[in-house]
Amino acid sequence: MSNHQTGKDYPTDPWRGAQSLPRTLFLFEEAGRLRLGQRPVQPLTAPDAVTETVSDGGHSVQIGTFDTPFARRVSLASDDRSRFRLDLGNDHGVLLGIEVDRQTGTIDFHRARDDRAPAFETHTACAMPMTDTVAFDVYFDGYLAEIFIDGGRRVYSACIFPKTPLTLTAASLGIDVIVRI
Repeated sequence: MSNHQTGKDYPTDPWRGAQSLPRTLFLFEEAGRLRLGQRPVQPLTAPDAVTETVSDGGHSVQIGTFDTPFARRVSLASDDRSRFRLDLGNDHGVLLGIEVDRQTGTIDFHRARDDRAPAFETHTACAMPMTDTVAFDVYFDGYLAEIFIDGGRRVYSACIFPKTPLTLTAASLGIDVIVRI
């Protein structure tokens, strides 16, 4: 996994670049059109779900701190006016933030600047029809973060370079959000 804009900035220790997860492709209908989705060949199996409510627009739930590799399923449920974040970071800050705005039907991805790869700060947004629950399958292996949203209807991949173990956190931005881990 690389691209012409940032590949030259990848750290060379312990290797340069990474391979993404093998995937299967599928078609689904959205807004009267066929779209292409993708999901991992070997799907994530989740342990028994734990439910917690995140509220007060600043309160957050720490889902876990992980060494690599790890895979985790997180479902966020809320009403149609809410905004919430899913952050992957460590004691150096948020390395990858995902903000879902249910009112506008958008998902914003922000990959932060990193000491080892300063050219990596990016911001990407996509539109997505919102349902009552937004499910994230988060995979991280070494430097590769892959997030499959709602069964692969949207996918985001990024290389991030943490120096310490990562923490996955969910936060509400105004209205109660129910987190299922």
